[in-house]
Amino acid sequence: MSDFFLFPLGLAIAAYAVMVGTGGGFLLVPILVQLYSEPPAVITSISLSVTFLGSLSGVFAYARQRRVDYLTSGLLSMGAFPGAALGAFLTRHVPRELFSATFGVLLLLLAAFLLRPDAERVKGEGLFDILYRRIADNHGAVYEYRYNPFLAVLLALVTSATATLFGIGGGVLFVPLAVRWLRIPPHVAVATTSLVVAVSSGTGVLVHATEGHIQANWDRILFLALGAVLGAQIGARLAGRISERALLRALAVGLIFLGVRLLWTAVRA
Repeated sequence: MSDFFLFPLGLAIAAYAVMVGTGGGFLLVPILVQLYSEPPAVITSISLSVTFLGSLSGVFAYARQRRVDYLTSGLLSMGAFPGAALGAFLTRHVPRELFSATFGVLLLLLAAFLLRPDAERVKGEGLFDILYRRIADNHGAVYEYRYNPFLAVLLALVTSATATLFGIGGGVLFVPLAVRWLRIPPHVAVATTSLVVAVSSGTGVLVHATEGHIQANWDRILFLALGAVLGAQIGARLAGRISERALLRALAVGLIFLGVRLLWTAVRA
Protein backbone atom coordinates (compact mmCIF):
# COMPACT_ATOMS: atom_id res chain seq x y z
CA MET A 1 0.00 0.00 0.00
CA SER A 2 1.33 3.46 -0.91
CA ASP A 3 2.23 5.69 2.00
CA PHE A 4 0.33 8.51 0.26
CA PHE A 5 -2.77 6.93 1.83
CA LEU A 6 -1.42 8.12 5.18
CA PHE A 7 -2.04 11.79 4.36
CA PRO A 8 -5.88 11.61 4.35
CA LEU A 9 -5.70 9.20 7.30
CA GLY A 10 -3.74 11.70 9.36
CA LEU A 11 -6.05 14.51 8.27
CA ALA A 12 -9.25 12.69 9.27
CA ILE A 13 -7.97 11.45 12.64
CA ALA A 14 -6.45 14.81 13.63
CA ALA A 15 -9.57 16.72 12.61
CA TYR A 16 -11.68 14.58 14.93
CA ALA A 17 -9.08 14.34 17.72
CA VAL A 18 -8.41 18.07 17.93
CA MET A 19 -12.11 18.86 17.71
CA VAL A 20 -12.80 16.80 20.86
CA GLY A 21 -9.37 17.15 22.55
CA THR A 22 -8.39 13.46 22.64
CA GLY A 23 -5.02 13.30 20.89
CA GLY A 24 -6.17 10.61 18.44
CA GLY A 25 -3.75 7.85 19.43
CA PHE A 26 -6.56 5.49 20.40
CA LEU A 27 -7.76 5.65 16.77
CA LEU A 28 -4.40 5.75 15.00
CA VAL A 29 -2.61 2.91 16.82
CA PRO A 30 -5.05 0.08 15.91
CA ILE A 31 -5.07 1.27 12.28
CA LEU A 32 -1.26 1.30 12.11
CA VAL A 33 -1.15 -2.16 13.68
CA GLN A 34 -3.33 -3.43 10.82
CA LEU A 35 -1.29 -1.62 8.15
CA TYR A 36 2.24 -2.47 9.28
CA SER A 37 3.84 -5.49 10.95
CA GLU A 38 6.13 -3.43 13.16
CA PRO A 39 7.06 -3.81 16.86
CA PRO A 40 4.82 -1.96 19.33
CA ALA A 41 7.56 0.58 20.11
CA VAL A 42 7.73 1.61 16.46
CA ILE A 43 3.94 1.94 16.15
CA THR A 44 3.87 3.99 19.34
CA SER A 45 6.64 6.30 18.11
CA ILE A 46 4.76 7.00 14.88
CA SER A 47 1.50 7.63 16.73
CA LEU A 48 3.13 9.93 19.30
CA SER A 49 4.90 11.94 16.60
CA VAL A 50 1.69 12.49 14.67
CA THR A 51 -0.24 13.24 17.87
CA PHE A 52 2.35 15.81 18.91
CA LEU A 53 2.37 17.66 15.59
CA GLY A 54 -1.40 17.50 15.20
CA SER A 55 -2.04 18.67 18.76
CA LEU A 56 0.53 21.45 18.42
CA SER A 57 -1.20 22.66 15.27
CA GLY A 58 -4.52 22.52 17.11
CA VAL A 59 -3.11 24.52 20.03
CA PHE A 60 -2.09 27.35 17.70
CA ALA A 61 -5.60 27.36 16.25
CA TYR A 62 -7.23 27.36 19.71
CA ALA A 63 -4.83 30.07 20.88
CA ARG A 64 -6.04 32.27 18.03
CA GLN A 65 -9.59 31.58 19.21
CA ARG A 66 -8.49 32.51 22.79
CA ARG A 67 -9.98 29.37 24.31
CA VAL A 68 -6.85 27.92 25.93
CA ASP A 69 -6.71 28.22 29.72
CA TYR A 70 -2.93 28.29 30.20
CA LEU A 71 -3.01 28.22 34.00
CA THR A 72 -5.24 25.15 33.99
CA SER A 73 -3.03 23.43 31.41
CA GLY A 74 -0.06 23.99 33.73
CA LEU A 75 -1.92 22.41 36.65
CA LEU A 76 -2.91 19.45 34.50
CA SER A 77 0.68 18.96 33.38
CA MET A 78 1.74 18.80 37.05
CA GLY A 79 -0.42 15.70 37.39
CA ALA A 80 0.05 14.31 33.88
CA PHE A 81 3.83 13.83 34.02
CA PRO A 82 4.01 11.75 37.22
CA GLY A 83 0.84 9.99 36.08
CA ALA A 84 2.53 8.92 32.84
CA ALA A 85 5.49 7.61 34.84
CA LEU A 86 3.12 5.67 37.09
CA GLY A 87 1.32 4.24 34.08
CA ALA A 88 4.62 3.13 32.53
CA PHE A 89 5.48 1.37 35.81
CA LEU A 90 2.09 -0.36 35.91
CA THR A 91 2.49 -1.68 32.35
CA ARG A 92 5.40 -3.80 33.61
CA HIS A 93 3.69 -5.08 36.75
CA VAL A 94 -0.04 -5.22 36.07
CA PRO A 95 -1.70 -7.63 33.58
CA ARG A 96 -3.45 -5.13 31.32
CA GLU A 97 -5.94 -7.70 30.03
CA LEU A 98 -7.28 -8.05 33.58
CA PHE A 99 -8.60 -4.49 33.51
CA SER A 100 -9.65 -4.19 29.86
CA ALA A 101 -13.26 -5.18 30.50
CA THR A 102 -13.62 -2.88 33.53
CA PHE A 103 -12.07 0.03 31.69
CA GLY A 104 -14.25 -0.62 28.65
CA VAL A 105 -17.37 -0.46 30.82
CA LEU A 106 -16.09 2.78 32.41
CA LEU A 107 -15.68 4.39 29.00
CA LEU A 108 -19.18 3.36 27.96
CA LEU A 109 -20.55 4.89 31.18
CA LEU A 110 -18.68 8.12 30.43
CA ALA A 111 -20.17 8.08 26.93
CA ALA A 112 -23.65 7.61 28.43
CA PHE A 113 -23.07 10.64 30.65
CA LEU A 114 -22.00 12.76 27.67
CA LEU A 115 -25.13 11.75 25.79
CA ARG A 116 -27.38 13.02 28.59
CA PRO A 117 -29.42 16.09 27.63
CA ASP A 118 -27.92 18.17 30.47
CA ALA A 119 -24.30 16.97 30.18
CA GLU A 120 -22.96 20.30 28.93
CA ARG A 121 -24.46 22.38 31.74
CA VAL A 122 -22.02 23.67 34.33
CA LYS A 123 -23.85 23.31 37.64
CA GLY A 124 -23.07 24.79 41.03
CA GLU A 125 -19.79 25.03 42.88
CA GLY A 126 -18.09 22.71 45.33
CA LEU A 127 -16.79 23.64 48.76
CA PHE A 128 -13.16 23.73 47.60
CA ASP A 129 -13.72 25.31 44.18
CA ILE A 130 -11.33 28.13 45.01
CA LEU A 131 -9.74 28.81 41.63
CA TYR A 132 -11.77 31.27 39.55
CA ARG A 133 -11.20 31.40 35.80
CA ARG A 134 -12.60 33.71 33.14
CA ILE A 135 -11.95 33.05 29.45
CA ALA A 136 -13.24 35.41 26.73
CA ASP A 137 -12.78 34.07 23.21
CA ASN A 138 -12.56 36.04 19.98
CA HIS A 139 -16.18 35.23 19.09
CA GLY A 140 -17.45 37.21 22.07
CA ALA A 141 -18.29 34.21 24.26
CA VAL A 142 -17.29 34.48 27.93
CA TYR A 143 -16.63 31.36 30.03
CA GLU A 144 -16.58 31.79 33.82
CA TYR A 145 -16.03 28.85 36.14
CA ARG A 146 -14.46 27.76 39.42
CA TYR A 147 -12.86 24.45 40.27
CA ASN A 148 -10.71 22.71 42.86
CA PRO A 149 -7.08 22.90 41.63
CA PHE A 150 -6.04 19.96 43.80
CA LEU A 151 -8.78 17.82 42.26
CA ALA A 152 -7.60 18.93 38.79
CA VAL A 153 -4.06 17.71 39.48
CA LEU A 154 -5.38 14.44 40.92
CA LEU A 155 -7.65 13.82 37.93
CA ALA A 156 -4.78 14.54 35.55
CA LEU A 157 -2.55 12.08 37.42
CA VAL A 158 -5.15 9.29 37.41
CA THR A 159 -6.21 9.79 33.79
CA SER A 160 -2.61 10.03 32.58
CA ALA A 161 -1.63 6.86 34.45
CA THR A 162 -4.65 4.99 33.09
CA ALA A 163 -4.10 6.30 29.57
CA THR A 164 -0.44 5.26 29.60
CA LEU A 165 -1.35 1.82 30.92
CA PHE A 166 -3.74 1.25 28.03
CA GLY A 167 -1.69 3.10 25.40
CA ILE A 168 -4.26 5.82 24.68
CA GLY A 169 -4.27 9.60 24.91
CA GLY A 170 -5.19 11.09 28.28
CA GLY A 171 -7.51 13.62 26.66
CA VAL A 172 -10.09 10.98 25.87
CA LEU A 173 -10.53 10.50 29.61
CA PHE A 174 -9.82 13.95 30.97
CA VAL A 175 -12.23 15.99 28.83
CA PRO A 176 -15.40 14.24 30.03
CA LEU A 177 -14.12 14.20 33.63
CA ALA A 178 -13.21 17.89 33.46
CA VAL A 179 -16.73 18.66 32.29
CA ARG A 180 -18.29 16.41 34.96
CA TRP A 181 -16.11 16.95 38.05
CA LEU A 182 -14.39 20.31 37.45
CA ARG A 183 -17.35 21.83 35.59
CA ILE A 184 -15.04 23.36 32.98
CA PRO A 185 -17.04 24.37 29.87
CA PRO A 186 -16.53 21.81 27.06
CA HIS A 187 -15.02 24.26 24.55
CA VAL A 188 -12.41 25.40 27.07
CA ALA A 189 -11.75 21.84 28.28
CA VAL A 190 -11.06 20.66 24.73
CA ALA A 191 -8.74 23.56 23.86
CA THR A 192 -6.85 23.36 27.16
CA THR A 193 -6.43 19.59 27.04
CA SER A 194 -5.00 19.87 23.52
CA LEU A 195 -2.07 21.83 24.97
CA VAL A 196 -1.45 19.18 27.64
CA VAL A 197 -1.59 16.43 24.99
CA ALA A 198 0.94 18.32 22.85
CA VAL A 199 3.38 18.69 25.75
CA SER A 200 3.06 15.09 26.97
CA SER A 201 3.26 13.53 23.51
CA GLY A 202 6.22 15.75 22.66
CA THR A 203 8.05 14.34 25.68
CA GLY A 204 7.37 10.83 24.40
CA VAL A 205 8.66 11.78 20.95
CA LEU A 206 11.99 12.88 22.44
CA VAL A 207 12.36 9.52 24.18
CA HIS A 208 11.67 7.58 20.98
CA ALA A 209 13.98 9.85 18.98
CA THR A 210 16.89 8.91 21.24
CA GLU A 211 16.17 5.25 20.45
CA GLY A 212 16.16 5.86 16.69
CA HIS A 213 12.49 5.03 16.08
CA ILE A 214 11.63 8.47 14.65
CA GLN A 215 14.51 8.63 12.18
CA ALA A 216 13.79 5.12 10.87
CA ASN A 217 10.15 5.97 10.08
CA TRP A 218 10.40 9.58 8.98
CA ASP A 219 8.60 8.93 5.66
CA ARG A 220 5.48 7.47 7.28
CA ILE A 221 5.50 10.15 9.95
CA LEU A 222 5.86 12.84 7.29
CA PHE A 223 2.77 11.79 5.31
CA LEU A 224 0.68 11.32 8.45
CA ALA A 225 1.91 14.58 10.00
CA LEU A 226 1.19 16.66 6.90
CA GLY A 227 -2.40 15.47 7.03
CA ALA A 228 -2.55 15.86 10.83
CA VAL A 229 -1.35 19.48 10.81
CA LEU A 230 -4.01 20.41 8.26
CA GLY A 231 -6.67 18.27 9.91
CA ALA A 232 -6.01 19.90 13.28
CA GLN A 233 -6.81 23.31 11.84
CA ILE A 234 -10.06 21.92 10.44
CA GLY A 235 -10.91 20.26 13.77
CA ALA A 236 -10.29 23.43 15.78
CA ARG A 237 -12.42 25.44 13.36
CA LEU A 238 -15.25 22.90 13.61
CA ALA A 239 -15.04 22.91 17.41
CA GLY A 240 -15.43 26.69 17.38
CA ARG A 241 -18.58 26.51 15.29
CA ILE A 242 -20.56 23.66 16.81
CA SER A 243 -22.52 23.72 20.06
CA GLU A 244 -21.27 22.27 23.33
CA ARG A 245 -23.91 19.56 23.02
CA ALA A 246 -22.65 18.50 19.59
CA LEU A 247 -19.06 18.60 20.84
CA LEU A 248 -19.82 16.22 23.70
CA ARG A 249 -21.74 13.89 21.40
CA ALA A 250 -18.74 13.73 19.07
CA LEU A 251 -16.52 12.83 22.04
CA ALA A 252 -19.02 10.18 23.14
CA VAL A 253 -18.64 8.46 19.76
CA GLY A 254 -14.91 8.06 20.39
CA LEU A 255 -15.50 6.74 23.91
CA ILE A 256 -17.98 4.16 22.61
CA PHE A 257 -15.50 3.03 19.94
CA LEU A 258 -12.71 2.63 22.47
CA GLY A 259 -14.92 1.02 25.10
CA VAL A 260 -16.26 -1.60 22.67
CA ARG A 261 -12.73 -2.27 21.40
CA LEU A 262 -11.47 -2.93 24.94
CA LEU A 263 -14.42 -5.17 25.76
CA TRP A 264 -13.80 -7.11 22.55
CA THR A 265 -10.13 -7.48 23.49
CA ALA A 266 -11.09 -8.80 26.91
CA VAL A 267 -13.53 -11.31 25.44
CA ARG A 268 -10.95 -12.62 22.98
CA ALA A 269 -8.20 -12.90 25.63
